[in-house]
This record gives sequence, C-alpha cells and structure tokens, in this order.
Amino acid sequence: MRYYLIHNTRYYEYMLAQEDLIAITNERDVIRARTEPKISYEERVPGTPKNKTEEYVIALEERQIKKRLEEAKAIITAKKFLLELAEEDLRKSNDIYDIIYTKRWIDNKRPKDIYRELDLMGISYSRSHIYEIIRYIKQTTGREP
Repeated sequence: MRYYLIHNTRYYEYMLAQEDLIAITNERDVIRARTEPKISYEERVPGTPKNKTEEYVIALEERQIKKRLEEAKAIITAKKFLLELAEEDLRKSNDIYDIIYTKRWIDNKRPKDIYRELDLMGISYSRSHIYEIIRYIKQTTGREP
C-alpha cells in the first residue's frame, strides 16, 4: 500500500483546516475593528448612553465567532493527530515510493542525498530512477517539494 498518498491527503486536509481557522480569525478581527469606537467612551458627552442594541448584536456575533473558532481549533487538533499517524505509518513502510516521499517531502532532502542514504541502507537505485520516482510522486500528488 502506498502510504504517501494517504499522508498527502491528510496533509491537504490539515492545511485546509488551517485556512478555515485563519478565515475565522480574520472575520473576528473585522468585527472587532468595526466595533471599536472612533473616540473613547470618556471623550463622549457625559450622560449619553451607549447603544444597547448595537452592543447586544456585537456580543452575539463575538460569541458565535468564538464558538466557531473553538470548533476550528478542535478540528485542527484532530487533523494534526491523523497527519502524525499517517506520517508514522509512512516512516514504517518499506515501499521505495514511501521512503523517497518521506525523505523528499517530509525530511526535505535533495535527490542526491536520498541516493546516498538509500545506498547506505543497501537499496540500490540509480539517481535517474530516483528522479523518475520523484517525478511520478509529483504527478500523483500534485505537490512540489
């Protein structure tokens, strides 16, 4: 079984969850920027009340954003755990595609370093064959190192 495909899928799911978290955080920042008064409360005319309806709506939106933010953080934690499990399976695999994927995309090794390490491990592949495997992995995963 090619574990690198599973790892790649989990990696992209994790990255999408992080993008969702960033979007929610940006939305929260927009709400906070919108609700900040242009002048401070002390600079207002004494005795003028704050707008209670506006405060209620702002508090409600902030509670909803906070709830979504907590859900997004929980999702990221779960996806990171799944990604770590997939990486563990990938590192245990003896398939040459999984070994090269691990060394190239997780450990960020260059192809000539991968060639040397495989040679030290007793796995004899030529450099051109390693480049062909890397090219194949790029095509199947769509992922650049």
